[in-house]
Amino acid sequence: MLEPLQILHKKLLEEYKTILDLIEKGNYSYASGSMNGFITLVRELEHCVENIMAIELRKIFEEYEMSKTFEDVVKLKENVSQWAAKIVNSASELQKILHDSVMRQVDVMKILEQTQALQSYFLYNPLEEFEITCRHIFLEYSVLRIRELEDKKEINIYKQLKLHRTIRKVSESLFKTGNYAQAIFEAFKCINIMVKQKTGINDKDGKDLMSHVFRVDRPILKLNKLQTTSEKNEQEGFEFIFMGAMVGIRNPKAHEIVEQKDPYRALEYLCLASLLAKRIEESELTIRN
Repeated sequence: MLEPLQILHKKLLEEYKTILDLIEKGNYSYASGSMNGFITLVRELEHCVENIMAIELRKIFEEYEMSKTFEDVVKLKENVSQWAAKIVNSASELQKILHDSVMRQVDVMKILEQTQALQSYFLYNPLEEFEITCRHIFLEYSVLRIRELEDKKEINIYKQLKLHRTIRKVSESLFKTGNYAQAIFEAFKCINIMVKQKTGINDKDGKDLMSHVFRVDRPILKLNKLQTTSEKNEQEGFEFIFMGAMVGIRNPKAHEIVEQKDPYRALEYLCLASLLAKRIEESELTIRN
């Protein structure tokens, strides 16, 4: 984005140095002729800055809120324009003096004074400040774009997951807006509600509810036929998983200020909630309260 400007800037400084060397050697005719190219480079630089403002920077500021404002950069651009105008005027005056020195008697003092006047505009170069600011803005823009693409990637992963419809309903908007902890809490709150709705049990909650409903001996919700040791082990294992989900996931998210910044970890929690929701839906109700 800044490469054309940097190339022109480098050429301008090289041309400026060449002119100073020619003046120092007394080659006033060549120095005068070189001024045309020097002035053209200054105007090309100014045009390049205007293009960066109109094409690159305006688009960035329209899309994102940056640490600097567009007005901040406009001020820098105006400084560059004023600087360029002063250089062109000073260079044109020096060119006239050099031309007169070739045609008439050399006025060394005038040449020296005007050369120093031109040099003074390079002591403070607002173009360098403009370039540095633009680099910072482009870097910030790149970071924001990467984050945006990463967010889209996370949302796409969420969409691809075949989450249980109830879990998706309560968590999707929260996840997409980055409220990961709340999305997890709502998902596991649903697990508790789903068990209550299916069993009709309302006098128990959380861990106690899960222990009561999924116990191996006389379960209210059967996850399988409970005929073999493996089936009984599965029932008991999920009893502990349901209990653990209430104690280790739902309760902390409900009672503490939990920061969940990792979207991928949030997706893992939501996948677990989805699995539990599907097992509830698939389970056999043996006794309704």
